Amino acid sequence: MPRYLSRGLLALIPLVLGGCGTVPDLAQRIDHADALAADHGWQAINLATAPFPLRAYGPKTTAPMGEAVVYIEGDGLAWLTRSRASTNPTPIHPSGLALALAHPGARALYLARPCQYLADPACSA
Repeated sequence: MPRYLSRGLLALIPLVLGGCGTVPDLAQRIDHADALAADHGWQAINLATAPFPLRAYGPKTTAPMGEAVVYIEGDGLAWLTRSRASTNPTPIHPSGLALALAHPGARALYLARPCQYLADPACSA
């Protein structure tokens, strides 16, 4: 086998093996977001809305915030494969939360999509 071809195959091994990882369970994904928020002085807020409950994160404060930018999470883990829906769309890497936490001036809030971060009978695949 030519040397350049064997190097190319060796370079593919981490990519192939990286795709074999397991998806963190819902509790792990919630813990990750909670810890990320807590590291920045934010807290989780569960909103009892109909028909789906919502999770939000915001700064721990009692002072009025005034106007704020609201970051809304993307689809998260909506699909496990191209043809198999996830049982819970909570993201593995909450990019919307990371953006909200990095917002200058701490005048931001984060809003998860329906059924993310929460296990509720109204939510199903």
